[in-house]
This record gives sequence, C-alpha cells and structure tokens, in this order.
Amino acid sequence: RTGPIPLSGVFVLTRPEDVGAGYDGVWVSGLTDTRWPRPSRPTPILPLALQRTHDMPLASPDGVLTDARRTTLRLLGRGSEVVFSWPSRLQEYPTRPSPLIVPYPEVTEQQLLRGEDPRVARRWLASEARHTLEDPVPPLPGQRVHGGAGTLDLQSVCPLRAFLQGRLGARPLERIRRGLDARQRGIAAHRAMELLLEPLPTRDELERRAPERLAEGIAAAAERALREIVGHRRGPSDVLFELEARRLRAVVAEFIALDLQRADFRVSAVEQRIGVRVADLEFDCRVDRLDNLTGGAGRGALAVIDYKTGAQSSPSGWLAARPRDLQLPLYSVAVGDVVSAAVIAVLRSDGAHYRGIWSQKGAFPGRSATLPEGRTWSAQLGLWREQLEGLAREFAAGDARLFESDLAPAQGPFAPLSRVYEQLALARGWIERWNGE
Repeated sequence: RTGPIPLSGVFVLTRPEDVGAGYDGVWVSGLTDTRWPRPSRPTPILPLALQRTHDMPLASPDGVLTDARRTTLRLLGRGSEVVFSWPSRLQEYPTRPSPLIVPYPEVTEQQLLRGEDPRVARRWLASEARHTLEDPVPPLPGQRVHGGAGTLDLQSVCPLRAFLQGRLGARPLERIRRGLDARQRGIAAHRAMELLLEPLPTRDELERRAPERLAEGIAAAAERALREIVGHRRGPSDVLFELEARRLRAVVAEFIALDLQRADFRVSAVEQRIGVRVADLEFDCRVDRLDNLTGGAGRGALAVIDYKTGAQSSPSGWLAARPRDLQLPLYSVAVGDVVSAAVIAVLRSDGAHYRGIWSQKGAFPGRSATLPEGRTWSAQLGLWREQLEGLAREFAAGDARLFESDLAPAQGPFAPLSRVYEQLALARGWIERWNGE
C-alpha cells in the first residue's frame, strides 16, 4: 500500500499553528482578548532591537498581531467546519472574545447540536452507561510501615493519600530551584543542631561557654552541615554558600539564646532512632532531641523536642478527635510515661520559639497549650495511644476513604491517582444532573 495511512479520531493540539489540513472539523478554544493574539515575548538573551530588525517571532506587538491574523485565516481552511470559542469566565472573572474572531457569525448551542435538545444531545454524545466496580484496598501485607509518623498523619487527614503514598510509594516530583530549597534548609538546620549538641551538654554548660567559643562552635556546625549538602564545589556557588551559612548561623544562635531562658535541663539524645510498635505495626522513627528536665517539680522527666523550619504545626491539632501532626504524639507514646513535655522548636529566620504542651512551669519560654478541662498529662498520653492504634488498624485494614471536608491532600499532583474531582462530582450528584437524569 502506498500513500498516507488514514487517521481518525479526536486530536488535541496545544498551539493553533500546529493544526494541519485534512480535518473534518476544527475547534479552537480559549480565544479571549488577553490570549489571542498572544502577548509579545522577546527572548531575553538577544538585544530587542536586533530581534525586531529581523522580525523574529514574538519580538514585537505588531509582529504578534500579524502572525495571529495569518494563523486565524489559515485555520479557516483546515476543515470543512471551524469553530472559534472563548470561555465566558476565567477564575470567576468575566472575559471578552478576541477581536480577531468577533467578525465571524456567532452560533448557539442549539445550532452546534443540529437542533437537538442539548440534554438529549449530551446523553447521546456521552460515554456508555457508568458501571461501579468495587475494588477495595487489600489489607497491608506484613507489619513494617514506611513513612513513620507521616503515614499515620496522612491516615488521619486523608486515608486515600496515606494509601497512595504509604502503600504505593507515590511521590510528587521535586521542584527545581536555584540554591537550597526548603527541604535542604531543614536538613541543614537539623544537622547543625545535632553537631552542636552531640556532647549532650547541660543548660549550665552551654551558658558557661565563652561567647566567642560558642559562636565558633555554631559557625563550624553550620558550615559542616551545609558542606554535607552542597559538597565542596567552588566558584559562583561560594557566594550563595556564604549567604546560607550566615543565615543558618543566625538561626541557630537565636535558638541557643532562647534555650538558655529555660529551666535546668540536660540534652539526653539527639537524632535518636527508635522503633515504635503500634497495633502490631512497626514504625521507624527518629527523634530530633530528648531533654532531661533536671530542675523544678518535673525533675527526671523527659521532654520530646521536634525541630521545625517550615510551615508551623499547631498543638491544637494533637487534641482533635482525629489528631493531626502526629509526630510528637507518636514519639511521646514511644518514649513512655517518663515524658512530661511534647514540644515544637521553631528554627526560622523570622524568629525562634517553642510551642507545645509541658506540665512543668518554666520548662520552656512561652505558654504551654492547655489540655481539655479535667484531662491530665498521663490521660493525654493514654488517649494518644488509643488514637494512634485506631489509625494504625485503619491503615492495615486498607481504609482508603476520601473526606469531602478536606480534599486538599488528594488534590494537586495526587489528583490523577486519587481521582478526587470525579469522586467529588459523584458524591454531589453533578454527573447525574449534567446528563439530565
């Protein structure tokens, strides 16, 4: 056989210029007055005058307008029927059609559908009848769970996301940016604090250090932490490295100054890995810091401290019916009844502070979150244990619900897997109304 292979079907193209000849019909959408003609976008790597002298594409408004007119006329010859359309609203704002398509006759939905009732036409053009297939998530094989406290946190907020991330291993692609991103800055801050507190000092030992010696220790810890991330590359990155080192030194120094406002303590462990067993499931966790509260009425008790460098979680989420931000509750339950404080240590360039729940007055600067009336710290630990076990059993059983009250975890890069928008349309009956049922 000679000649081209005949093709059939619907083809979706992103640029009007890419539409070739031979189509039965062409539909060009999105032609608003702000999008067609396109805004001029000269390349930034060549002089603008040079681009306009040689009529380079998108170099000038006149050139863009001429090209859009030429493309519009060319589209009219690409099919026996050509439709130009524009949305009536974009992000809830009204729009207007492009002046280049205004001269052509406007058609109604009835005319496009050849006089058919739109509801009948939609039903005729729709896909085959929808069938519902029950496909439950199988129970978790084995007992080890990857993801640590983050898996239980997702199970509490969005069980479907917990399944996608904890069982299927789905991860969004990391965004590429210049310099260090938020995750790398967090790693650097954690590592700098670990290096600085590796000798497990007491509060008094920190305070007795000469200021210049303490500053040297902070600088050395910050530089080593950053070197472990960026390596030993030389050249233009040195300027960026020095800026990041200066920022990290300031953050750590401010936090140490805040630490010295506390009652007596001894650092008992830093970056300690522990295994946690919850409802027959095994989690691997790493506690940022454990402090022995050596002063006051809480002598001998432990404080579980978790560093945060990004978005700040709130202790109020720990006290909800389905608790959130479960890292510290899980660590507190794992360490045991000797824990009397669960604390977030915020290390940010806009200020260091503590947030959390502690029973010993003066153990940390600031105010402790308040437990519900009549609930003791021991009772709170027991409640966390019950809630964590319940979430672990849900995850192990394959509970993969989607809560309509909080769809954000299933949206964004996880939407193709969670099918959140389809599920929402089914739950609210939008598909039946669209089909006229």
